[in-house]
Amino acid sequence: MVEPVKQINDLSFEEAAALLHVSQAYFKTLIAEGKLGDNSLTSTGQGRISRTAVLEYKADMRARQKEGLNTMMKASVRSGLYDEELKDLPRRGGAQADRPDESPAA
Repeated sequence: MVEPVKQINDLSFEEAAALLHVSQAYFKTLIAEGKLGDNSLTSTGQGRISRTAVLEYKADMRARQKEGLNTMMKASVRSGLYDEELKDLPRRGGAQADRPDESPAA
């Protein structure tokens, strides 16, 4: 049986997992959950997936990670976790007088 010509835009499951920096097992879970769109098998049983689909998923994954990090940072600021560490750091424009624990130099 003749194997179809490998599309330039296709990746093996192994290549796609490496591109996403995930294990092949987790990558197969993403495939099973339908998070990466269509995939195909070669006549030898090797899984193939569109590079475009993998790169779109990667961009979406990074956006979700960034959103989660920003949410955690905002929660940390609201709860005052870093107030003590920040108190001695200079602020932009050298504005020191607006800090409640300091008075302007006389």
